[in-house]
Amino acid sequence: MSNLAYKTYRTEDLRVEFLNKGFTEEAVDFILLHNDNSNFEVLREKMNSLEQQMINVEQNLEKDIEFIRMEFNNKLENLDTKIDNVEKNLQKDISNLERSLLK
Repeated sequence: MSNLAYKTYRTEDLRVEFLNKGFTEEAVDFILLHNDNSNFEVLREKMNSLEQQMINVEQNLEKDIEFIRMEFNNKLENLDTKIDNVEKNLQKDISNLERSLLK
C-alpha cells in the first residue's frame, strides 16, 4: 500500500510542477495518463516474458524428470538382471554342494 501512496504523492508533485510551469490541466492529465499507459505496457511485456520463461522452465523440468525416470528404470532393470544372475549362481553352487555331499 505504501507504493500506491508514494505513487500518488509523486504524481501530485509532478502535476504541481507541470502546472507551475504553465501547462494546462488537460495537458498535464494527458502526460500523466500517457506515462501510466507506457508503464503498464512495459509491465505487461515483462509479465509475458516471465510467463514464457516459466513455461520454458516447466518444459525443461519435465524433460529432465523423464530422463531421470528412464535412467532409473534402466538401472533397476540392470539390478534385476544382476540379482537373477546371483540367484542362478547360488542355485548352481547349492546343487554342486548337494551332489558332493551325496557322494
